[in-house]
Amino acid sequence: MINIVFCIDDNFTSHCGVLMTSICENKGNENIHFHILIDTIKMSNEKLLTRIAKKYSQLITYYKVDHQKLENCPIRKDDHVSIAAYFRILIPLIIPDSVDKVLYLDCDIVVLSDLDDFWNTDIKNKAVGVVPDMFSQDIRVFNRLDYEMHLGYFNSGVLLMNLDYWRANNLSIRILDYIDKNPDKLIYWDQDALNYVLRNEKMNMPLRYNVQEGFYWQDPFLAKKYWQEMFKAAENPVILHYTGIIKPWYKECKHPKRDLYLKYLYLSPWHNSKIKHVKFKLRIRFLVRDLLILMGFMSNRSLYR
Repeated sequence: MINIVFCIDDNFTSHCGVLMTSICENKGNENIHFHILIDTIKMSNEKLLTRIAKKYSQLITYYKVDHQKLENCPIRKDDHVSIAAYFRILIPLIIPDSVDKVLYLDCDIVVLSDLDDFWNTDIKNKAVGVVPDMFSQDIRVFNRLDYEMHLGYFNSGVLLMNLDYWRANNLSIRILDYIDKNPDKLIYWDQDALNYVLRNEKMNMPLRYNVQEGFYWQDPFLAKKYWQEMFKAAENPVILHYTGIIKPWYKECKHPKRDLYLKYLYLSPWHNSKIKHVKFKLRIRFLVRDLLILMGFMSNRSLYR
């Protein structure tokens, strides 16, 4: 049984449903138990998620998160995330003790192959199995967080979590304590805190298990030693993560594999959803950026191969 955790509010319910659909459509031999940590969610949306699980004969459980434990977690005025971004820190405290391992996934993801091999990776002596972030070679990240670059920086959107290890080592409390003491260092919210606290307690996994938008750029940030694996992973992802600001549910999205999100959207209960435009200010911002790139005044690293 693969235990998969999502952390959502109402704004991400449909995208969670698309992700669940993609997982079930590509399920291997292992059955799935979906654990959903929720903030505010309409009963109608909860019923739609439950319908997906029942359609594919999989299990689903909901958990209401107590915000009090996250009162010192910073959310800035213009952030595009909600407090739900920090819910994953509480997973070991919320999920029953009988569950010793989970796979946490962000909801801007689709799964394109079975997760059996990933799930069965032995991480018993580590806190998490992770994939390097697309900016993991940016020295500014390590200067800001004040630890050595050779320890690496991972993307927190895909976490194979050893819950027994987390509980035994009080990792949730350690991470929340780091956030409380270092709010000014956190640009990428919980991801920065997770990377600092777990810098010596993680296992790096193949890139195909968290293929991020930067893996498709003409000028990626990853070191060249990763490029062969990156190109292969980008061509055939197991887990495809739409990490860009413009997500595939917006008309302006230019991601080369955007159609894969739409494929599972049309198989989900939200198949009649309209594809929307991004907010006007963001549209103007990206139009200006693209113009500057074409004129040679900006690096072309944002352009896809």
